[in-house]
Amino acid sequence: MKWHKLLSTFDRHILTLCTLVLLVIIPLYPKIPFIRIHDTYIAIRLEDFYVALMGVVFVIQFLRRKIQWHRQFTLLFFLFWSSVFISLFFNIFVSQVITFRNIGFLHALRRVEYMFPFFVAFAAVQIELLHVRGADSHKRILMKFLNVSIWVTLLVSLYALGQKSSILFQPVRDVFEWMSVNSYGFMKDVGYFFFRFFDFPAVQTMNAEFAKGHLLKLTPESRVSATFAGHYDLAAYLVFLIPIVAASISYTTHKIRGIFVYILAITTLILTASRISFGAFVFSITLYFVFTRKWRGLVLTALLTFVLLLMSRDMTNRFMDMFQKTRVFENVQTGAEIINQEIEVTTLPAGSHFVVQGGSAPVVSEKDKKDLQKQLVKKEIEEAKKSGRVITEEDAIRLVNEKYKEFQSFVAKDVVAGDTSLATRTQVEWPRAWRAFLANPILGTGPSSLTESTDGDYFRWFGEMGALGALLFMGILALIGKTMVSAIKNHTQDVLIIAGFCAGFIALLVNAILIDVFEASKVAFIFWTITGLYIGIFSTSHTHSKHA
Repeated sequence: MKWHKLLSTFDRHILTLCTLVLLVIIPLYPKIPFIRIHDTYIAIRLEDFYVALMGVVFVIQFLRRKIQWHRQFTLLFFLFWSSVFISLFFNIFVSQVITFRNIGFLHALRRVEYMFPFFVAFAAVQIELLHVRGADSHKRILMKFLNVSIWVTLLVSLYALGQKSSILFQPVRDVFEWMSVNSYGFMKDVGYFFFRFFDFPAVQTMNAEFAKGHLLKLTPESRVSATFAGHYDLAAYLVFLIPIVAASISYTTHKIRGIFVYILAITTLILTASRISFGAFVFSITLYFVFTRKWRGLVLTALLTFVLLLMSRDMTNRFMDMFQKTRVFENVQTGAEIINQEIEVTTLPAGSHFVVQGGSAPVVSEKDKKDLQKQLVKKEIEEAKKSGRVITEEDAIRLVNEKYKEFQSFVAKDVVAGDTSLATRTQVEWPRAWRAFLANPILGTGPSSLTESTDGDYFRWFGEMGALGALLFMGILALIGKTMVSAIKNHTQDVLIIAGFCAGFIALLVNAILIDVFEASKVAFIFWTITGLYIGIFSTSHTHSKHA
């Protein structure tokens, strides 16, 4: 009888357990590849197996009629997924744009995988609502899940801060290094594990080599990424969670913990030096405090953010590098343009897209000649390396002086140039996505056709999935917004916690202008899971008399 009761309890809460575990392992487990897909950044990781296992549990519960659906969301989700695979098959077999079929299939499949936890989370809270009684049962159920995410956000932030100041842990690291060298067997392995752990290594997917799963020790100039694939992913995760953390402070007895996590999360966000995420945070958190009339919270957050910006110059430096006044030398015979700049690890180089201020003038001053010579020498050395030759700086100077006598063919121009980050988007990635959309306005050119990144989700949706897929996906997002607006009207006593989610949701939509946030696995998993929780709670009446 005891075992029967235990199994019954486990059966009743198995989807809740699956959701809670997902909220923990997705942010905390690094992106270490388990099975690599050759010639691509894509890898199958352990969390993919967990999501597959979660899917098996979900299907079993569905077949046992333990699960309820939200009809509108279910219809839109399946229409969107269908449009993705229709686009995939069309561009494989008809237009033949997608040549690497396995990569295209994995790109399509991951859109299903990232969104699937929505249904698990939705079903989990629906079941919980049936068995938890009380006037505030919905609030207690939601906070059970959100508290887990808040604790995880604390751990993620602490790990990120460790990456920025790992020197503080050097004495502890030295102890474990000694253990790893002088011990044997299990103790040696333990020593080595913690010796590397206190480096607070990052596992990133910023390029093909990093994506192999190397443990990277970040330099002091690096932007923190914690356990995420890169600083952009971490920043997107934080801008979504920060308003929710702010809202939860009013719903928990552990207010000190909530305030501490809130401060740490904002600190970590600033250390990522992601400008679009910071802008999304400022916009969304301001909306949250204004809408909820928490004026003291708004003022204190503004003061905290200002102080943190003064303490860490990374973010302000990147904003200052967004548009740079510099000098460009143009070869009037060939049209080639050379930007006069010294590239440093702490600054973003200027891009090749710029606006000319005034006219051009011959290169006559000694300073201009010296600057131009320096840039041409660097170019000669780089070109020699590309062709497999090695030349000294003196040889390069001689070649430059012989090739460009007195630099008579050059003129100098004062320009304002955008940084490479902006130039890459406006000159390469966004035009490529636009051309893909024009090539097939209905279905796009298919999943994976725009490579790994477009640095702008809206461009990516229309380019890869065409108007059909993009509008269906935007329809899902619009339905989320509509449901939350209705929830605010119908659940006035819960306006803070709903507004916190809405602010985080808006922050991601702003972030998606310049970042592929809905294709970033950790961000997407957490977003769809928490969205499923909110929809499951607030699209259902408190008396459980209405189930979607």
